[in-house]
Amino acid sequence: MLKKSFLIQLVILFLLILTIPGCKPKVAVFEFSNLVVEPAQFVSGSSTNISIDVVNSGNKEDICPISLSVDGTPVDSQSITLKPTASQTVKFTLSSDQPGEHTIVAGNLTPITTTTTSNPKTTTIPIISRLEQTIRVLKPAEFTLANMTLSAAKIEPGKDVSVSLDVSNIGEIAGDYVVTIKMDGVDLDSKNLSLEGGATKTVDFTLTSQKPGSHDVGSGDLTESFNVLKPAEFTTSKLTLSPSTVTAGWGSTVTIDVANIGEIKGDYELTLKINDSSIETKKVTLDGGASDTVSFNLVKDEGGTYNIAVNDLKDVLTVKEGVLPVLHIGDNWVYRINNEGSVYTKTETVTGTEVLNGKDCYVVKVTYDPKYGGYFSEITEWWDKSNLTSVLWQAQVETSVGTLSETITSTYSYTGNQWPLIVGNQFTLSETNKSVLEGSGERYTDQDSYTYTVQIEKIETITVNAGSFRCYKSISIQNGREISESWYSDKAKASIKISSSDNSTSVELLSYSVKGD
Repeated sequence: MLKKSFLIQLVILFLLILTIPGCKPKVAVFEFSNLVVEPAQFVSGSSTNISIDVVNSGNKEDICPISLSVDGTPVDSQSITLKPTASQTVKFTLSSDQPGEHTIVAGNLTPITTTTTSNPKTTTIPIISRLEQTIRVLKPAEFTLANMTLSAAKIEPGKDVSVSLDVSNIGEIAGDYVVTIKMDGVDLDSKNLSLEGGATKTVDFTLTSQKPGSHDVGSGDLTESFNVLKPAEFTTSKLTLSPSTVTAGWGSTVTIDVANIGEIKGDYELTLKINDSSIETKKVTLDGGASDTVSFNLVKDEGGTYNIAVNDLKDVLTVKEGVLPVLHIGDNWVYRINNEGSVYTKTETVTGTEVLNGKDCYVVKVTYDPKYGGYFSEITEWWDKSNLTSVLWQAQVETSVGTLSETITSTYSYTGNQWPLIVGNQFTLSETNKSVLEGSGERYTDQDSYTYTVQIEKIETITVNAGSFRCYKSISIQNGREISESWYSDKAKASIKISSSDNSTSVELLSYSVKGD
């Protein structure tokens, strides 16, 4: 289009000149053609080569200025001298750091000077001749990082945490990039990437740490953090014996507080030792930050002092033996009695407490099945709390004259100490029983007294229907003659077996239910 316009202007110019008489003009006419840009697109910061052909189609040798502009701004120029009919290719090198499309223009606004013989006067005729072309400057490879994620916010020591992030090439050409991952400011790993322009790739790393606490993870401007949990760590406190002083055969509860001060669930073993000998081990499982109270049940049949330890904590247990027991409402004993061939089941139950004649007493209900001797099946007794001796006995007795009420009142005295029971010790009991039997207009009274000595012979373990018991064996002596043997158990708080020396009578504990002191 430009070339055609230029030729039309040139023809008009010559016609005008020819109309001037005697004028023979000499004109340099420059034609521009074949604008070549190679490459037509190039990377920002690099360059492209531009060439344009110039031919002098006039009849005069002259200088031709050629300018190069980008988006209307001149960027370079050259001048060449061409003889008539001569041609030349003019070359430029263009660089740019502005990505995008740009219009380049090569050519010139050239004054053409014409001289005639008859009128040697210089005439200038402006001729515009230019060529245009579009080029593209490509944005170089440029990388951005985004979307860093961690597979876990908390991990156990030595476990892995996966890190992923997106790497994008926001440029228009392919490029290489090294992705580096850091933990706590230290480079741990890197990966080499090659990405086409506009491409995105997710990169994965695997990290681990043994050190508890928070750790920062970073790559470029991206940061995240994760926490390595503190391993399970256990502490113990508050070793308690309840009670710390106990009667032989009766239990004490050993409790200890245990806490997991770590952040991870774990197991911990607690070992109960008595006098440095391991007795029992329990395993406790606790979540991080949790605590619990662990208990052991401890029973010692022998009196003495015992060193109790659970792991590193210690206490002392005192076990009393042969001491006067403390009874409680509801305590119960069931015996089998064989008296001269007749067998009875005797049940004793503590039903209350009462002050009787200035004495603190336990009120005890006693039943027999069948009726004892055919006379009575139920008795109420009052036992002196200071020695467990019966001070009052009441029952309804079946007789040949009808049912009578019987009351037996006992008075007694001790020589020597009955309690605590100590092997080798002895005491003497003197007792007087006054009996009143009345009813149906009848009244009968009776009184008997007796004295006997009890010797604590030894400690031995015996087995009856109610179980095996560590017992104090004692013998009762009257008038120089042994009349019976008895076995008393701290655990049962009662005699578990009694045998008369003539074998006419035996008593054996079948079952019992008693509370601790």
